[in-house]
Amino acid sequence: MTAVEDRPRPGRKPPAPGRLTTREAQILTLLAQGVTYEDTAQRLGIGHRTAVNHMTKARRRNGARTLTHLLGLSITAGDVDP
Repeated sequence: MTAVEDRPRPGRKPPAPGRLTTREAQILTLLAQGVTYEDTAQRLGIGHRTAVNHMTKARRRNGARTLTHLLGLSITAGDVDP
């Protein structure tokens, strides 16, 4: 791992490539339902930028080019239930 943001946090096991963390799955599920990043962040009690950062990290880790691509991969992997 080269980037600081990609380092695992102490006490937390990083997700396997192609998988989502619980928080990433929560955010992606809300976004898939048409909820905006702002409303998603408010519902989950996090900042807007934090929600965006979660999705950016998930896209990079999973090799997804877009949020829609990430959603398709996540549904296939069973991380998000449509």
